[in-house]
Amino acid sequence: MISLGIDPDLHHAGVALVRDGKKVIAVRCPTVSSNLRGAEAAVAMAQAMELVLTELFQAYGAPDVVAVEGQESYLGSKVKPQDLLNLALAAGVAVGIVRACWSAPRIEVPRPVTWKGSVPKDIHQKRILRSVGIPFATGEKPTRILRLPETDGFAGIKPKNMIHVIDAIGLAVWGSTL
Repeated sequence: MISLGIDPDLHHAGVALVRDGKKVIAVRCPTVSSNLRGAEAAVAMAQAMELVLTELFQAYGAPDVVAVEGQESYLGSKVKPQDLLNLALAAGVAVGIVRACWSAPRIEVPRPVTWKGSVPKDIHQKRILRSVGIPFATGEKPTRILRLPETDGFAGIKPKNMIHVIDAIGLAVWGSTL
C-alpha cells in the first residue's frame, strides 16, 4: 500500500509518499516566495504543488490513500482568522489537484488532533521518524534528523523546512492505517 501525506502551507508545504506505513519512498517541499501573502501565496503554492504532485504521480503511480491535513481554529489561538482561511485554501487546492490527477485514491482531510493527537509537535515528530526508521537527535527542538535517508527528495530540503516534511510523513503513515 502506498500512501501520500500532504502538510499544506502557504510558503513551505510537506509532501511524502510512504509504502506500507514504514518505508519513506519520496519526499518534497514545494516552496514559494515569502514575499507573497494571502490568496496570492495560495495560488503560487497551487502551481508549485501541481508540479510536485504531477512529478510524483508520474514517477511512482497513484497512491492508495491520500491524507491532507485539515485546518482548525483553536480557542485562544493567536492565529489570525484570515491566515487560517488561506491555509485551508492551500489544503483544498492540494485535495483538488489530487482528485484531478487521480480518480481512484481515497482522500482524507483529518483535523490535526485526529492524526497526531494532542502531543507536543517535537515529541510527535520524533515518534514519526522512529516509526519509519529515520535517526534523529534526542532532546532537541525542533526535531533534527541526524542522517538523511537516501530516499528521493530529502537532499534538497532545507533543515528549517523539514518540519513540514516530517508532518507529511506522519500523515502518510496515518493514512496507511485506514
